[in-house]
Parts: sequence; C-alpha cells; structure tokens
Amino acid sequence: MTNAIQIAAWLYDARDCLKYLLGSRYEENIKPYKEELQKLASVKNCKPMEAALHMMKDVEVVVTDLPDQALIKNYIAAATVELYENK
Repeated sequence: MTNAIQIAAWLYDARDCLKYLLGSRYEENIKPYKEELQKLASVKNCKPMEAALHMMKDVEVVVTDLPDQALIKNYIAAATVELYENK
C-alpha cells in the first residue's frame, strides 16, 4: 500500500522532472494546470490533492494514449506541489 511519504516523493519527482525538461518554459507550461486545479478544488470545496486525484481519474477516461496520460498526470502532480508551496 502506498503511504503519504511515497505519494509526496512522487509528486516532487514529477515536478522536478518537468522543471528539468522544460527549463525556462516550466512556469508558462504549468500555469494552466495550476489554474484548473485551483478551480476544481474551489468547486468541489476540497484540497488540491483531492482535486488532483479527481483530475487524474478524468484524464484516464478522456485520454486514451497511455504516454499522454502519464505526461498529463505529471503536470497535474507538479501543479499540486506548486499549489501547496503557494507558488
């Protein structure tokens, strides 16, 4: 079973990987994900992590290509970290 520390590590790994890959384009690329995550958390009256889980489940339904699903989930994970760090 996955525990909170493992989940946090995955979230930070996803964020750090995207920062490395995108470099100076990271902020502009993560911004829409942060905005959507904030909106969903507000609508559902929940924390960003819960909203992120909802978004990830939706991605599995809407996006059929597994590599695309993985990339989008990494963006959602990175946006979650950014929201908790208030960036």
